[in-house]
Amino acid sequence: MRLSLRVINSDIEKGEKSNPSKCAIARSIKRNKNITVKSVSVFHDICVVKTVKNGKTTTYRASMPEQAQDFVMRFDRELCVAPISFNLDFARKSAKQAYILN
Repeated sequence: MRLSLRVINSDIEKGEKSNPSKCAIARSIKRNKNITVKSVSVFHDICVVKTVKNGKTTTYRASMPEQAQDFVMRFDRELCVAPISFNLDFARKSAKQAYILN
């Protein structure tokens, strides 16, 4: 699954620093109309998203591109950040990975 994300000013203004489920990038993912997000966790190097479709929950994991990693680190340190756009390429996690990361 690929998501094209645009982190906009309102995501930055309303996002919570050091909160993986409420940061600016997490807000952008939740705004995406192509998926129904059950939960999201954004870290500087990975993003984990649980989606719901037809009552079934699926967990996906994506590596964060360098541009997004820099954004997360600056955002969490309360440094100036600007809106950005980038893609996240998600893969389904195996049951073992889901157990380790959740």
